[in-house]
Amino acid sequence: MGFTDYYVHQQQVARVAATPTSAGPAKASNHTVPSAASSSSSSSMPPYDWAEEISGERGTHGEQDELTAASDQEVLESTEAIYFDGGSNTGLHELRKLSESGQLLDCGSIEQSMGVLRRQHRVISKKVLQLILEQRTACDAEFQRIRESERLLRDTIAMCRTARLKLDTSKLLLTTTNLEILAAYKKRQTLVNLLRTLNALKSMRSIDQRLQRRLTDADYGGAIAILLENKNLSQRFHEYRCVESLSHKLQDTLLLTEVQLESVLGEMPSEFEPARYQKLQEAYQLLGKQLIAMDQLHMNFVSSVHTAAFTVLRQHMEVSVEESKKLTYEQMCECVPMDRYVHCLTALCRTFWKILVSYHQIRCWHQNRCLCEKAPAEDGDTASDRSSASFQQEYIRQKLESGQFRLWNDIQSKICVFIGTGRLYALKYDQFVQILAIVQRLKKVGVEFCESRSEKLLGAMQLQSMEFFQRYHASCLEEIGLFFDHEVWVPIGSFHDVTQLQEYRNFRHALARTVDRGGSSVVAAR
Repeated sequence: MGFTDYYVHQQQVARVAATPTSAGPAKASNHTVPSAASSSSSSSMPPYDWAEEISGERGTHGEQDELTAASDQEVLESTEAIYFDGGSNTGLHELRKLSESGQLLDCGSIEQSMGVLRRQHRVISKKVLQLILEQRTACDAEFQRIRESERLLRDTIAMCRTARLKLDTSKLLLTTTNLEILAAYKKRQTLVNLLRTLNALKSMRSIDQRLQRRLTDADYGGAIAILLENKNLSQRFHEYRCVESLSHKLQDTLLLTEVQLESVLGEMPSEFEPARYQKLQEAYQLLGKQLIAMDQLHMNFVSSVHTAAFTVLRQHMEVSVEESKKLTYEQMCECVPMDRYVHCLTALCRTFWKILVSYHQIRCWHQNRCLCEKAPAEDGDTASDRSSASFQQEYIRQKLESGQFRLWNDIQSKICVFIGTGRLYALKYDQFVQILAIVQRLKKVGVEFCESRSEKLLGAMQLQSMEFFQRYHASCLEEIGLFFDHEVWVPIGSFHDVTQLQEYRNFRHALARTVDRGGSSVVAAR
């Protein structure tokens, strides 16, 4: 019996059990299903057996299926969505509909609504049964696949049991010969490991020569790689005495190499070489000290500014070296003689210029490296490695950007102190003009280097300029007074331009440009 036949049979049995007998209460008490009869009789609406109706009318009304298909589809489409919701209260919904239409107490309307609901119930039940019958073949096929899977599982269990039984048999049949083979293989593996250990110890003997050769060639990255590799080997073979002593020696060599790297890093502010700096960065990357090296590099730049300033001043002072070591920077600036003042300032600016150039080259080198490392990462790189590399690049970029302002401020401070402590009023006019040109050029350098206006430098130069021109004006007035007192004035025959005077010959180019501008403006006005 299939699922559909079983369901129809159960519906028929339920209807027969729910139908009251004509024998009265006495005969109904002898029936086998009194509870069903009482529950059915207490209901206001008799049960409607759609399964019996479908099964009874299947043979008699088969010819009317085609005629009623369209009407069934219309009934199915006109059914409200609330009747397909299992949690909805359909009775309350019908009562609300009758109440809204004012037909709550109209028996005809109620019977009409009941007829529509019966028709919808019959059509939906017929549709459900039809869908069940359509899926019956697929259900049977699925049951067939389940039975096939059960059969395969039973075969697999039997095969596993057989394999386990054979394994137990093989274990019992293991003989002394098999044990000897295993012992010989173990001995062979021990000898292979011993041979590898001896080869590693042999390669560690020549480490000192390879290190010295790499350091001589300035291959710091290769030297650090050799040290780290042999350090790992020494940790693996720490039980050997010779390796233990070699480990201490390697540690000392590593410290000396780091000291040498620091000394080479200290030379970068004055002598920058891209190839040499790249080797330094590779070595610090192997050591995992890139950020520490960047901090040390900035300290080297700051100290190089102070060292260069003191060195240049000692070269232009008339004080001995021993006495100059006891003087401060301001005192050393005051000890520079006036005849060497311009040369000292020029040498000081050239030295600072070299430091700025080195810093700019280092910044460009890191920018180019950052662009190269932004290429698609390799498949072997993990997310943590990429995040660590990006963090280091961002830190170095911010360090370089902030460091250039600090470096320029230090240089500007040194120049300001040198200009402020000097006696510029004692200089000649041409020398003072040279100093003005140097300061103007320094201002352009500040703008190009870090977009700084150098207000501190210009302020110091402005004070010195005011003092210089006040004294220069007073001295010129005295000179003019003496000139008026001792010179003889005679009229000249032809005078048409001020540049004919000897006092204005040095300014004839500036006066000529002024005249040209005035003439062009007059022409434009006309």
